[in-house]
Amino acid sequence: MAPQVRGALSGREVVIVATNSTEPVLDAEWIGAGTHVTTLGPKTLAHHEVPRVLADRAHLVLTDSRSQAVSCPEPHLVEPDRMAELGALLAGTALPSGPARTRYRSFAQLASQGRRLPSPRHSATPSLSESHTH
Repeated sequence: MAPQVRGALSGREVVIVATNSTEPVLDAEWIGAGTHVTTLGPKTLAHHEVPRVLADRAHLVLTDSRSQAVSCPEPHLVEPDRMAELGALLAGTALPSGPARTRYRSFAQLASQGRRLPSPRHSATPSLSESHTH
């Protein structure tokens, strides 16, 4: 399967990894400079769908909830101080450190914690899903 995955990732600007695999399903070298990577599956030190070195290479690591990421019983794959919250970044209240991201020099990773928006019909619906994926 590795040659097929590698071929599917070649030259992509956006890669979304959404598995329940507890071990990496791709190699970090298969992700090119300038690529945005979104991970939806496991992302703890012991169980993760992408290799740790991928997060280490990322210029910017975003999360939808840093507090949720650090509240997991197992340590997160990415150190919390490296994470910026997507909402704060979009609101302009949190900016990534370091040089500006450019398409060809760096890539970003979004480590989604499984948040969902409240339903307009159910205003009391919690903003965090009942089944968290970490």
